[in-house]
Amino acid sequence: MNDTQSWSHEDRPMSRRDRVDRLCDEFDRQWRSGEQPRIEDYLAQAEPDDRECLLGELIRTELAARRSAGERIDTHPYRQRFPEVSSRVEATIAWLDQHRPLPDPLSSTVDRQADVDSRRSTAQDEQPPAEDAFPKEIGRYEILERLGSGGFATVYKARDRTLDRLVALKVPRLEEFGIEAALQAFVDEARKAAQLDHPGIVRVHDVQTQPDLVYIVMQYIAGPTLTSYADSNPLPPQRIAELMVAVAEAVGYAHQQGFVHRDLKPDNILLDSAGNPYVADFGLALHESVQRKRAGELAGTLPYMSPEQVRRESHLLDGRSDIWSLGVILYELLTRRRPFEAQESRELFDAILRQDPRPPRSRVKCCPTISCSKLLDTSSGPRTLTSCCGFWTAKCD
Repeated sequence: MNDTQSWSHEDRPMSRRDRVDRLCDEFDRQWRSGEQPRIEDYLAQAEPDDRECLLGELIRTELAARRSAGERIDTHPYRQRFPEVSSRVEATIAWLDQHRPLPDPLSSTVDRQADVDSRRSTAQDEQPPAEDAFPKEIGRYEILERLGSGGFATVYKARDRTLDRLVALKVPRLEEFGIEAALQAFVDEARKAAQLDHPGIVRVHDVQTQPDLVYIVMQYIAGPTLTSYADSNPLPPQRIAELMVAVAEAVGYAHQQGFVHRDLKPDNILLDSAGNPYVADFGLALHESVQRKRAGELAGTLPYMSPEQVRRESHLLDGRSDIWSLGVILYELLTRRRPFEAQESRELFDAILRQDPRPPRSRVKCCPTISCSKLLDTSSGPRTLTSCCGFWTAKCD
């Protein structure tokens, strides 16, 4: 009698790697659908010998999802929750520090220029250094004042001594990058954004790399963000239309160059002294030449994300994703409220994916007959720049 047991493909026992992958895939699926599953619940489903390996994978998946959603990351609670496998937790956190998502090279650069005290997204709120700590000069640039400071960089208002003009300098903190490749990718992203040359897009003038110093030279916009501007100035429908059409034209140009912005929001739209809008922060922009490599990535600011972004379909995104974000901004300017509101991230995910926003007129009595529904259509088909600009002649009844 042959004691050797034969297994069919379907009956073959799963390896540890297969068992861990199966649970991780389900855990990741829940995060993508807007839920916030508990790591402990998944550990309870695992074989005892699999749990330590599984824990590292689950922490890695959860922190990546939270970072992509713009949440501030605190690793201390993981150390407290799993003290019995502290070495696995520490190893996972160390790995994440070396493989963290690249910082946005243009993120919140110019929107802090004249509006440092305006509203910030949660992930960008950090206490700036002491006022007397900034350098007096960087290269040929005379530093005039600090405009803002975030997790990865500090932004200064400066004077270009050679060309005698004001600029904004973004200076990344090199110690935050961990590895040379991450810093190089930061520089590459800034150079990519410099390809965009449109009067409605904040320009990148130069990127300088020197030993122990990297900085990005950008157009200085001496005005507020759209957030601050709308908060302090009642905007009639015609003014909203003018602003949104100008922004849509700038975004349309970026689309023609193969870029999707992915982070359009009022804080990333600046106004100069004449009231002209500029689209800023192309650091999260995705070019069609590389997006196939970015499947599964979640990037942007959650309240303004399109359903495609929420579903992590970065490899499938096109300009219609940005048009959704423009629809959210339009709705917010008209009604002073966002079309999708929730207390928790997973509730907001669900609202974006499955709910239709209330018509603007149900929120504001004197609201023009602007159809936001075409811009906020979950099927993406009706979303076009033509429909986005179709509210140009809208008026109150």
